[in-house]
Amino acid sequence: MNETISIRPVEENEFNDFVEFQTEALFNTPEIYGSDYESYRALSILNKEQLFERILNYPFDFVLGAFTEQDAMVGMAGFSIQTNLPKQRHKGYIWSVYVSTNYRGKGLATNLIEDVLEIAKEDAGCEQVLVRVASSNLDGQALYRKLGFIQYGAEVRALKLGPDSYIDELLMIRLL
Repeated sequence: MNETISIRPVEENEFNDFVEFQTEALFNTPEIYGSDYESYRALSILNKEQLFERILNYPFDFVLGAFTEQDAMVGMAGFSIQTNLPKQRHKGYIWSVYVSTNYRGKGLATNLIEDVLEIAKEDAGCEQVLVRVASSNLDGQALYRKLGFIQYGAEVRALKLGPDSYIDELLMIRLL
């Protein structure tokens, strides 16, 4: 596959593509997201539109999408800063990093996160970026470490998948 992939913020007119891709991510990797497939699918279009509108505040709240030459979304990485909290405007959060199965192993997640970090520092004035990664997600942990993140803590039983099934999350940070 010698396909050209472009990385850019998801735009307002890409609502349907984003919803479809978010649904794919939740279905394929339920153990690494706070949201779940069934709940997301059950949301009304209005609720999904409201959630989508929150990520259209570039450079403070956005999703970078990785797109093929045919404009198919094959990767994403979200970023947010709590601009309404003055004492917390110096830190941002990466969330919902996902790459479609057929595009994994090609450095796409690395490119997405590197671009998020550059935007966070240069455009949003962010000083540090935090991420939560499932303790079972060894590839994600390795990726973040490779990009200079360090673990500063863990949340035990951060996600509950079933009556007796939990996922711990590692808390990681990178100073910019």
